[in-house]
Amino acid sequence: MTDGPRIVLVGHDASRTGAPILGLSWVRWLLGHTDARVSVDLQRGGPLLDDFAALAPTTTRGRPHQLLQAAVDGGLVPDRVREALLAVERSAPHRRDPGNRIVVANTVAAWAAAAEIRPRRRLVCWVHELDGVADRLVTPAQRAQLLGRTDHLVAEGERVAEMLRERWHVPASRVSTVDSFIDAAPAPGPDGGPHQLIGVGSLVPRKGADTFVEVVAHLHRRDPDLRAAWVGGDLATPYASLVRTDIDAAGLGAAIDLPGAVSDVGPWWPAHGVLVHTAREDPAPLVVLEAAHRGVPVVTWAGGGAGDLLQAAGCGQLTAAPGDVFALARAARELLADPRARRAAVDAVGAAAAHRTTEAQGPKLLEAVLGAHG
Repeated sequence: MTDGPRIVLVGHDASRTGAPILGLSWVRWLLGHTDARVSVDLQRGGPLLDDFAALAPTTTRGRPHQLLQAAVDGGLVPDRVREALLAVERSAPHRRDPGNRIVVANTVAAWAAAAEIRPRRRLVCWVHELDGVADRLVTPAQRAQLLGRTDHLVAEGERVAEMLRERWHVPASRVSTVDSFIDAAPAPGPDGGPHQLIGVGSLVPRKGADTFVEVVAHLHRRDPDLRAAWVGGDLATPYASLVRTDIDAAGLGAAIDLPGAVSDVGPWWPAHGVLVHTAREDPAPLVVLEAAHRGVPVVTWAGGGAGDLLQAAGCGQLTAAPGDVFALARAARELLADPRARRAAVDAVGAAAAHRTTEAQGPKLLEAVLGAHG
């Protein structure tokens, strides 16, 4: 029997955010549909760490996740046992036949760490970031150095591919575009959360929770019974405090729920409401795909990945010029007021997103990663 390709997926963490979720879905697909031998190397842990480790040999910063990690970290074993555990980890499957490895950096944030893994046959960077985030992660000098060591780049969507070709000046032959994807979400059920509006994402400025509060404030003036929720994020950050201050200042304390990070957004999806996607920079938001699969309409900014999907679905009226909070609130209000318009938007965007599943995009990503040598 011929051995399959050996793939090392290098990630910046195991948070419940876009890139780690995509990486986890792809690893699961690889192991279920191909003969690839997969291992995972994470720079930091997070809530998805156990999920990665259940699928494939997984390390965090080069140390074993499963082999008595708690005892090692807690100082409950002597140094000689620690060294023995590290020796076992070094002999793990993903370190055998190292010259045949294909190393995949899952984000620009993991690119430098992935480039240090040698020997290898091929280095690929799966780029999820646009300029604002990418430029904070690597300087132009670092980027030039990494590009010189990288065999291929996979862009998460056409906007990222455009950045790579036009602003990073990467030859088109070295760039593949693979749309973001999700595991098929459950079909929408008869029940849902009590909120008319939800926003989903980390509580960081880029995701735009402050703008979400502005949209809710506009709609709340017309409908004092309106209920909304921003789902996700760390409630202990300075930005989260600013968002709570905005909520209180607008008199929305009883109208907007902030549950913080949740293990499952499922119970929060509204039965008859709208996802208000206010991210300032997001090339391919997974939450919009999940909304499409769950039958929840979306309003968002034009010019981002979510806006591109709505335009492709013929729903450009559900997008607003970036920063035009009034127009975004108006689009959400019209959907809330008209069940037929909401149903039409759900059907159109669902059709446009039908191919954005792990089953459909997983093979394309593998083909790009393997390249001509697959």
